[in-house]
Amino acid sequence: MLPEYAIQVVQRWAEARTPVEFSDRMRVEVESHPRGLTIVECSVIPKLNGEMDWLCVPRERLGYSSGSGEWTLYCFDRNSRVCRYRDFEPSMEIQDLLDEIEDDPTCIFWG
Repeated sequence: MLPEYAIQVVQRWAEARTPVEFSDRMRVEVESHPRGLTIVECSVIPKLNGEMDWLCVPRERLGYSSGSGEWTLYCFDRNSRVCRYRDFEPSMEIQDLLDEIEDDPTCIFWG
């Protein structure tokens, strides 16, 4: 099980990255899965029939080890394959991972 506090921290972080004035066109969401959380960026795109649809692209994965209680940061390559982010060691604190994503020293997360 993922720690509930960590899910809430990441959801608040994602909400803060979604500007209210653009929320009808883009948003940052958090998808929960048994071994961690995935942060996705969703944007509205036009369909061929003129309607609009949401396209969601994974940006980061926050992997959790229940045995050690550590969080590990992952990124996605251009083919949406998950890769361990090697410039950051696992941490017991979820906020450490969010800070690294925010700082984005290698420009791999948000460019």
